[in-house]
Amino acid sequence: MRKLIYFAFIVLLVQACKKSDTEDSTYSVDTTNESAQQVGDVSASVDEAGGNTNGSITTAALEIESAKKSFARLSGEELNTAKISSLFLPEAQAALCKDVAFGACVSTTTGRRVRDFASCTTGGGGVITGDVALTFSNSLCKIMSNGESVARVPNFTITGLRGATFTVNAPTTGQVVSRTGATNYNFTNNGIRRTFVTPKGVTLLDVTTTTGNASAVTPMTFTGDNRTNRQINGGTLHVVNNLTSDACTLTPTGIIWTGGCTCPTAGNWTGSCSPSGKTFKVTFKTVCGEATVENTGEATRDVVLDRCSS
Repeated sequence: MRKLIYFAFIVLLVQACKKSDTEDSTYSVDTTNESAQQVGDVSASVDEAGGNTNGSITTAALEIESAKKSFARLSGEELNTAKISSLFLPEAQAALCKDVAFGACVSTTTGRRVRDFASCTTGGGGVITGDVALTFSNSLCKIMSNGESVARVPNFTITGLRGATFTVNAPTTGQVVSRTGATNYNFTNNGIRRTFVTPKGVTLLDVTTTTGNASAVTPMTFTGDNRTNRQINGGTLHVVNNLTSDACTLTPTGIIWTGGCTCPTAGNWTGSCSPSGKTFKVTFKTVCGEATVENTGEATRDVVLDRCSS
C-alpha cells in the first residue's frame, strides 16, 4: 500500500512539473532590482580581484553562490519543484559547485587559473557548465608590481530542473584589474552579460554592464589592497537593458569598504538613464549586502544584493 501511495505521489509530482513547464507565467523579472544587482556585482568584483598585501588575488570563490541566489530568485517555481522532488528522488552524484575550486597556476609567459564547473550541481536543482578563467600578466598568478594585471572572463550557465537557463559571460575580454601604484588600481569591465531564458525560450533578462559610458569603455579607479582601506574614487558604470535599450550611466560617491563584506557599506551610485530619462540611485547600507534603490516613478525600496557576502 505504501508503495502504491508513493508511486501515485511521484506521478502527480511529475505531472505537476510537466504542467509548470508550459507556463512561463511562473517566471518574472523585476528590472529595477536586476539593475541594482549589477551594481552589487561590480562592487564585489572589485573586492574579489583587488588583491592583498602579498600580491595574491581573491579568486571569486563566492561568485557561484551568488549566481545560485540569482537563479533561485528568477525561477522560484523551479526551486520549489527541486526542493519537493529532492525529498523523494535521489540527487545526481555530481560535485557541488561551491566545492569546485580554481585549478593550480599554469605558467608560461603569463599565469592562468581556471575554475571548470564540469556539470556540477548547485544543490538546488541546477547544474552549472562552463568556467571562469583568470589570466595574469605575472607568471606566478599574482599582481606584485606596478603595471601587472589580471583579466577575469566568466563563461558559465546554470540550467534548472525544468530547463530555464541563467548565463553569465564576457563577450570580449571581461574584467581587468591593473596595478598602477602601491595601493592604486584600475578596474576595467569590457562587458559582462547576464541572461535568463525560460524553458520555452523566452528571454526575460538580458543586461550588459561595462565601465565607462555609451561612447567608450574606460577604467574605474580604486585604492586599497584590502577591505579595511579600499574605496572607489573615480570612473563610471554603464548598465544596459538589452531588451528595452535603456542605458544607465552611474557615478560613484563615497564608496567605501569597512572590512567585513565583499561589497561597500557606505556610499552610492547615482546617474541617469536614456532614452527613458529616468534617474537611478543605489545606496549601500551599513549591513552587508543591503541597499536602497531609487528609480524615477517608483517608491524607494530595499534590496538584498546577491553578490555581497560577509
